[in-house]
Order: sequence, then structure tokens, then C-alpha cells
Amino acid sequence: MVKALNEIGFTFACFGNHEFDIPYPLLEKRLQEFKTTMLNSNIEFILPESEPLNKLCVPYATLKLPNGATIRFFGYLTEETQETLQIVNGNKPLPLNILPVLDKATKDIQQTLYGDDYDFSNFTTTSDPIADTDTNVKAGPHTPRVSQVVPDAPDAIVALTHQFMPFDRILCQNNYEELNLVLGGHEHDPFLEIVDGINILKSGSDSNYCGIVYMDFISKEKNLDGTYKEVQVKRIRYESSSDNLMIPPTTTIISLPHSPFTVIQHVQIANMSVLKPLLKPVPQIDELVSEGRRIIEKYGSQVLYELPDNNVLYSSKDIRTGPNKFAKFLCDCVKQCCSSDIVVLPAGKIRGNKEYVNRLITYIDVLSELPFPDNEIITLKVTGDLIERALQYSEEKHVSRGGYLQVDSDVVFTDSTRKHIKSLNHQLFDPAHEYVYTVPLTHLKGIDNNPVLIEIGKINDIDNIMKDDAPLLQHILVQYFSAHYDGGTSNTPSKPETTYNTSCSEEPPSTLGSGEVN
Repeated sequence: MVKALNEIGFTFACFGNHEFDIPYPLLEKRLQEFKTTMLNSNIEFILPESEPLNKLCVPYATLKLPNGATIRFFGYLTEETQETLQIVNGNKPLPLNILPVLDKATKDIQQTLYGDDYDFSNFTTTSDPIADTDTNVKAGPHTPRVSQVVPDAPDAIVALTHQFMPFDRILCQNNYEELNLVLGGHEHDPFLEIVDGINILKSGSDSNYCGIVYMDFISKEKNLDGTYKEVQVKRIRYESSSDNLMIPPTTTIISLPHSPFTVIQHVQIANMSVLKPLLKPVPQIDELVSEGRRIIEKYGSQVLYELPDNNVLYSSKDIRTGPNKFAKFLCDCVKQCCSSDIVVLPAGKIRGNKEYVNRLITYIDVLSELPFPDNEIITLKVTGDLIERALQYSEEKHVSRGGYLQVDSDVVFTDSTRKHIKSLNHQLFDPAHEYVYTVPLTHLKGIDNNPVLIEIGKINDIDNIMKDDAPLLQHILVQYFSAHYDGGTSNTPSKPETTYNTSCSEEPPSTLGSGEVN
């Protein structure tokens, strides 16, 4: 991946939350190979194993344009990453400390323009580090700004962020006169919004879309008193074909009162499937892609399973936006191996973003769909009331997020709102009954912050359950596929050699889509 990124050529980058899924020495090696300025404005690497990373990053960078205009860039990672890492690492000290973005970014931006003595008391900059809804973060009042900026202040400020959209909105509201653009990540969906005059652009995931930003710096005339005359913009035109776009573009005029420039900013999101035929091939990148495909074919092309032929296109795309047939299928497989009444898989665990047109699942598909090493699965007895409440929270708070809960085919809801369960495992649902419940261990410990799953974890004293006592989701599925696939020569599944918790069923998952609301 680093080779491909280097061939594409980036000026700046910032950390995402999954950079820390790999060991720190390997991350250090990758950053050494990365020919890009790595912006790190809020992560402190504090233990010997991670301290070398400090030298491979910069807290900010300034880009000077040919006409003399300057742009200051910062890069911020959501502090919820630290919460997640702590859950995964248990009581082991973390080798990093992530400062809350709203606090650190607001101070960085204000101090960049106004100096070290600026008063931050009127800003609301702190929040629950794992909050993920609009109601959990509030902006401070719009504060009167000082008129004098420091001599070396940049003309414009751009923040690269990797946090949820509600926090980006608050960042704009807190810095409505100083911040000029947010280039964001973390969500897997594209966004383009103007908040208090500031564009927030997120281009989604998997290169399905790309963000395009024009920033034209137009010189102002200077008055006799040293102030600047405002630029009169009569006509603005930018190239943007409507069939390339999924979200309408925005064009804004930013006066930059402290600067000798006015900025005309045009922002759009382009559909890569439309743009691709118009792009000139890059032989070096094509060769890297071919090399990757050769490795996959050599080591991961073995077919493990053939999906049922029931006129359904199984796909792991858009898996966070609602019920998904492929996710149901995976839950069904786990359900039989664990002899569960219900299996719950958070959508963020499933990441392949693939359509299974030929219905074949290979070994590399399993690794692509489930790339994380912390996919331990635990089976517990849980009351129906808690099961239903956890799903209700998912529907209310986690649609389009990694915490959205996918369930097996035998969970039937009363209607499409999915707020009440009608039947579970072919039996009428009983809120007081204890069901055999299978779920990732990490989510009972707090990842994605579903309070009902956390409550289930506390009831079952989850902190005293060792990860080694819980099988990996990847292993369960590979075992299931190996037991139930015979190369397409027979319809008779075989018995797996390994079972989890109780015996693994000899029957493959039932055909999905029974006509019920599930």
C-alpha cells in the first residue's frame, strides 16, 4: 500500500484509527517508507516502543503558493482511538496519549493567528471521548475575535481530521472566523456540508468517490491605513459535470479579513466510476496492482465455500446502512457453530466491501472481510429484554456507523423499524427469557459505545474473561466453510472436526430471506 501511495504522490497525510492495528516497529517502518509529510497535531508517543514515531511526524506544515499566499495544515485523530486501544489492551499501559481533538485543534488554530495569550474560556472544546451522536457535543458561543493577528500568521488554515461528523461540525462552529476547510475521514460515507461558512469534505471509503477542492487566492488592494479592500467577485465558474457528482458542489467566497488575499473555494465530490475512463493510466501503479493480485492468487485464491444460489446477490457493500444479506449469512454460520439462539455482529467488523457475483468465498475473502486481530467471539446467556434494547440503540444511534448491529436470519422483527422482536430462533420472543447470545468480546467491553452491550458485559463480569478463551471469528468461519464445502461436487455437508461451545450443526445455514421482516 505504501508503494502505491508513494506513486500517487501526496503532500500531506494524517493518522487514522487503524494505523495502530499493527505493531509499532512495523508502523515505524511504513512511515519511514512513506514519502509524504505526516501531520500529527494531537498524538503523543510516550513509551520507548512508540517514541520513534515522534520524529516521523510534524505538528503542522505550511504550504506557500507561487503568489505568496500561505496555508497552514494540521492533522487530528479522534481521541476515541485511545479508548478503543485501551479496551483491546486491557490493563497494559498504552504507548500513546491522544489529546481531545476539539480542545487541541481550537487552541492550535487560535494560537496560530492570535498568539499564545489568547483566551479560550468561552469555547466548549471537550466532550465524551467516545460520543458519536449530535446530542453529545455542543459548541461554545461565538466569541468576539481580537483584531490583531501575529506577524507570521498564515493566510488560510486547513484541518485534516479523522473523527465523526458531529465533532467536525463543532470544530467549525468554534473556529468560524479562522478555519477555512476541513478534509475529514472516519465515516465511510461521503459528506459535503457548509457549517458557519466552512466546507467539511469527506469523500467516503474504498476510492468510490474523490474530493476535489479549488482554492483561488485573489490579491486585495491595500488602503492607506494598512487595511485591505474587499475583492468584488462578479462571476465564478468551475468545471463540474453533474453526472460525475453524487452531492451538489459548493462555491464560497472567504474574505480572510487579516490577509491580503480573498479566497474563492469550490468543493465537489466526484464519482470515480465515471472519472476512471477519463484518467490517464500510470504504469507504475498498474504494476503494483498486478503484483498485489499475483500475491493474492498465489496465497489466497483457494475457494472455501459457495454461497447459496437463491437469486440473491451477496454483498458486503453498504453494510453499515441497514440489514444486509451477506452479514446475515455470516451470522447464520456462526450461529450453527456456536449453537446460539442469536448472533450479533457489528457492521464495523465486516469490511470487504465486495459483491460476490460468482458466489465463491476464498481464503483471502475471509481475511479481507474480517481483517482485525481482535475478533474474539463470546457466547453468553442474556435476557430478551437486553437483546432487544441493544438492537434498539443500534437502530437509533449507529446507522451508517461501525456499531450498527447485524443479526442472523432467525431474528424476526415486528416491522421494518426493527425496534421490537417478534420471534427469535423460531420461537415467539420473550423479554424475560434467557437466550444463548453470541457477540464479539470487544463490544461487550465498550467498543462503539453501545451502553446495553456494555451492561451485558458487566453483568457477565466480562473483564475477567481471557481473550484466549474465546475463538476468533475468522477461525470459526474457515472451520465452518471447510466442513460444508466439497468443491461443488456434492450437496452433502461434512461434519467439522472442531466445534465451539457446543456441537456445530451438520446442516448449512438456511436460505436467507423467508419473507418475514428480518
